Amino acid sequence: MNYLIQHVSYFLIFYQQNFIKDQLMIYLILYHIILYLGLLLIQQHHHHHHHHYHYHQVHLYILL
Repeated sequence: MNYLIQHVSYFLIFYQQNFIKDQLMIYLILYHIILYLGLLLIQQHHHHHHHHYHYHQVHLYILL
């Protein structure tokens, strides 16, 4: 749950700072959240939280 809360906080910060300027970007963010949740469920079974967190950071940089 820690990761989810942090992820949502990232999303809110991006939104407040107007990084999301068109519908395409919103769809990309929503897709990223869904992908993130799916990966989180998978990672919980494998217990590779650190690796997943690193992937999450890289994915955020790509979005920016």
